Amino acid sequence: MWRLPVGVLADSSLRVVHVVDSFEIGGAQKHVIGLAAAAQQMGVRCHLAVATGGPFQEVAVRAGLSHRVFGLPSVRRRYSTRYVEAIRKYLEHVGADVVHGHIFASAVAAAEAAQAVGVPFVVTQHSLARWRTERDLVRIAQTYRRAALIVAVSDEIAEAVRAIEPTASQRVIVMPNVFLPTPDPLSDSGFRLPPGPRVLCAARLVAEKDVGTLLAALARLAGAGRGVRCVVVGDGPQRAELEKEVIALGVARMVDFVGPIILTQRHIRAFDVVVVPSVSEGSPLIVLEARAAGVPIVATAVGGIPFLIRNRVEALLVPPQDPDALATAIADVLSFPDQAARRAARARGHAAQTSPAAYVAKLTGHYTQLPA
Repeated sequence: MWRLPVGVLADSSLRVVHVVDSFEIGGAQKHVIGLAAAAQQMGVRCHLAVATGGPFQEVAVRAGLSHRVFGLPSVRRRYSTRYVEAIRKYLEHVGADVVHGHIFASAVAAAEAAQAVGVPFVVTQHSLARWRTERDLVRIAQTYRRAALIVAVSDEIAEAVRAIEPTASQRVIVMPNVFLPTPDPLSDSGFRLPPGPRVLCAARLVAEKDVGTLLAALARLAGAGRGVRCVVVGDGPQRAELEKEVIALGVARMVDFVGPIILTQRHIRAFDVVVVPSVSEGSPLIVLEARAAGVPIVATAVGGIPFLIRNRVEALLVPPQDPDALATAIADVLSFPDQAARRAARARGHAAQTSPAAYVAKLTGHYTQLPA
């Protein structure tokens, strides 16, 4: 049976329900499964309430997590009264002590359901979510007011929460994400590896992830005679546009869009460098995974990334939306692999100091202090 090397909490009577939009592939979804799995192995009784299914359901099953998939239409980025009612009934069914919401739709719905049954509500704000409309901001402000605790994964996100709902300021804590291992799926989600050198970019294909700047950087590397192959793992509304862009830039043979895949440590270790070109980030899972895998990282110095990896100590950090700087940093990693390996080793050592057990114990300590 899959297990994490974690201890047992002194008080293990808590029943926590984590609420997340779907079991589709995404960083927040993987974080929730890893968090619940680690907490459960430390004695906390964890349940997952999920609007729609997806590939990560297999991972949750392998982790031994109790869960309920409601079979609703996608709730992504929208309010659903059906979702609120489904969560409310589930909370009553399991006898939850704490409800923890993740991602916009689930946070809003879980807050309302928790209030209806009189259970303390916690929300993790995983990103700046700059896509939110005025109506969405009204809803998320109400969600913050209902929350007994708001977990922000970076200082920047904490400040954004306080700006949206100043009355919630005293209930905001900053807890950067840590690497929370999850069991690998039994089904093979692998892909054909291109010849090296290999660049990995794992991101939802949306504006804030700015994969377009990476493509422009690859075009500059090609122009300088540097041959690399880039695998882009992920999907999103910009995919068709980006696939056209690689043709326009003349780098179609350098880039493989493989769609959403559950990345494992084995996958990540097959690459020479992991690139994170985002213009906005919280505490990105791919950085945590690359650190744990000991793979060199090139990333933009945005959001919580500089907290996770220090420039020229554990990674190379560049300004956002700067394809020249990004190309130079990628070339540096590939031209000086020994230096890159030393940075990666330091990053892996740093990652080892932030254990899942310590993270879960800290969060559970906050749970136990919530007002009834």
